[in-house]
Amino acid sequence: MFWDHFKNSKKYFYIIIEDIEFYDDRFKSLDFSNDYCEFKNGKLTVKKGYAFNGATPRWEFFGCEFGTPQGRAYSGLRGFAFHDAMYQYGKVIGLKRKYADRVQKTIHIEDEFNPAKFYCVVLRVFGWLAYSTQK
Repeated sequence: MFWDHFKNSKKYFYIIIEDIEFYDDRFKSLDFSNDYCEFKNGKLTVKKGYAFNGATPRWEFFGCEFGTPQGRAYSGLRGFAFHDAMYQYGKVIGLKRKYADRVQKTIHIEDEFNPAKFYCVVLRVFGWLAYSTQK
């Protein structure tokens, strides 16, 4: 298991406890690295210590949480981790959000995450909301 629950945080639910990698030829031209992720020569790495919130969106309303079901999405966490990192740093490295969405879809299919197609449709329709708030 490459992740653990992130304790004492309302913003993040999970933390990477060992580096995870994904390779894609489309990203050979990327050259970016910081404490939490590295994108070089087609290899995307989310590093130990990266905290992320998994499947979004979620809202709290009168003490009840609404949105995507966190507790049932564990098999999709690798895809969510890469997707969140790519959304977070995408504008810094000049990456269009559709590539982050495609990586998540590819990883979800590899990991046999059953609702992969549903999440991909939701991302294409609503993903701009999250991506537009990144600096």
